[in-house]
Amino acid sequence: MTPASRGLLSTAGGRTFVTMWAGQSISQFGSRLTIFAFGVWLYQRTGEATPLFLTVLFGSLPGILLAPIAGVLVDKSDRRTVMIWINTVHSIVAVLQLLLLSSDSLQLWMLYSLLAISSAAETFQWPAESSSISALVPPDQLGRANGLYSISSGVSDLVAPIAGAALVVIIGITGIIVLDLASFALEFVTLFIIRIPRPASSQIGGGMNGGMLEQVGDGFRFILERPGLLSLLVTFTGVNFTGSIIQQLQVPLVLSRTGDPNAYGIVAAAFGVGVLLGGVYMTATGGPKSRAAGVLLGIAAAGLLGNVLFGLARGVPIWMLANFFAGFLLPVLNGSSQSIWQSKTPADIQGRVFATRRMIAQFTSPIAFLIAGPLADRVFKPVFAGEFGNQFAWLLGSSAGRGYAAMFVIFGLATSAFGLAGWLRPAARNVERDIPNASPSS
Repeated sequence: MTPASRGLLSTAGGRTFVTMWAGQSISQFGSRLTIFAFGVWLYQRTGEATPLFLTVLFGSLPGILLAPIAGVLVDKSDRRTVMIWINTVHSIVAVLQLLLLSSDSLQLWMLYSLLAISSAAETFQWPAESSSISALVPPDQLGRANGLYSISSGVSDLVAPIAGAALVVIIGITGIIVLDLASFALEFVTLFIIRIPRPASSQIGGGMNGGMLEQVGDGFRFILERPGLLSLLVTFTGVNFTGSIIQQLQVPLVLSRTGDPNAYGIVAAAFGVGVLLGGVYMTATGGPKSRAAGVLLGIAAAGLLGNVLFGLARGVPIWMLANFFAGFLLPVLNGSSQSIWQSKTPADIQGRVFATRRMIAQFTSPIAFLIAGPLADRVFKPVFAGEFGNQFAWLLGSSAGRGYAAMFVIFGLATSAFGLAGWLRPAARNVERDIPNASPSS
């Protein structure tokens, strides 16, 4: 047993957390298999990429819009009960998908509708889950606890595509959905056997007793009154935009230069390895001593070592290296950020604060998804394929994929600039010192 494991397992709350994490990790893996299978199903059915982008849009936008209301309801409810209901909704959606596929009657609009329902349910999952961690895990173990979630995410990112590719052939998409339902059943078991304590009322939370609209605004007010947290949030909002612009471009860049789908599989696997090892680092050490540095300098490093390097690379080995760096840094910067928010926000208002935080940080992603395709196909690709692009051949290589590579470099530099700009703001750099840790009486 590692020292980190002993630290998390040394208290009853820590042991409850590990049980909760195990159930959610199994469920997450099952859902990743289903997402992969539906990606294959969509492409085989339509032969187009647009439906894939639409699944991302319908799978995220409803959750973003409902986030503030979800946060208020989570704060008013028992966290475990919320997660049980969420798991119930996901199970019902999976059953409907299974029935529609089995009868060969699943249409695209039906799939998008079911994804929107899942997205709405997922809006409650994240604040309930995040605030439960704070209720169960001591403050000095938050980095390790968040690192465990990064490990499970890394395993899913690494294994799910490989296992999904084999299972689609062996048992088909309906068989994968059955496995997903089994993973939901296992999560039900863990949720029914654990108990998550209700947070004690804080002085701040005690003053937030208005109507629904007023409580929706509580999350916004809490963040606006704390410049350090606001600065971190502004940084992540910008980074989510630049990252979402290039998120879907690895496939066309790698395929345009290699023509080999297996090459992309290897490159993508390197990201999963990075996430896994980054999660191990966070779990073993708790992360950087300065969490603010882990967030802001981690973002700056990810922009350069991940995105810019990926755009400048000319072959699989360097693409793999860039993806490994990006994957490793992701749990570090996300885990450090999550630990800051968990330690600075009173437990009884974390639902509405975290939901508001997520809505603000992610509202730029749907915009990026909508403009990324036209920006790549109608602007960067034709411009850099011509004479203008030839001037950068020494940097970006041949015309094949050069427009995509340019986007990685430009938006990677923008990502690094967001991180460095955040570090230069004293409010963000000194957030851990300037904002006291939350306590029931704070």
